[in-house]
Amino acid sequence: MEECIFCGIVKGEILSARVTDTERSLAFLDIMPARKGHVLVIPKKHAEIITDLEPADLQDVVIIVQRVADTMFKALKCDGVNIHQCNRSAAGQVVNHVHFHLIPRKEGDNLNFGWPHETYGKGEIEQFAEKIKNQL
Repeated sequence: MEECIFCGIVKGEILSARVTDTERSLAFLDIMPARKGHVLVIPKKHAEIITDLEPADLQDVVIIVQRVADTMFKALKCDGVNIHQCNRSAAGQVVNHVHFHLIPRKEGDNLNFGWPHETYGKGEIEQFAEKIKNQL
């Protein structure tokens, strides 16, 4: 596997504007932000998608996501924070290393994450619930 850009950031080989880090996680500013103050939170250990993460790494990442979001409200005086995470290219993942986007928002900033909505046919919602439930 060719080393990913986020692994290079973890190792300090690629410069980043670090916000915080722990033994397992790192948070830094996105160099192509949706809004100024846009932070990425990643596990330090490489994992391509969320299902590849060890539970302890996921737990640490989510705790950092929560801390950074709370801090954004205070430090950036934002009205909201989007937390966004993609798995695989079909879902919009560009860097194949698990990462969470934290995007500070202001009322009326016109950043749009809207998507078209589908509807379920008769009995279909129960079928989808059953498929997922049976695999859990």
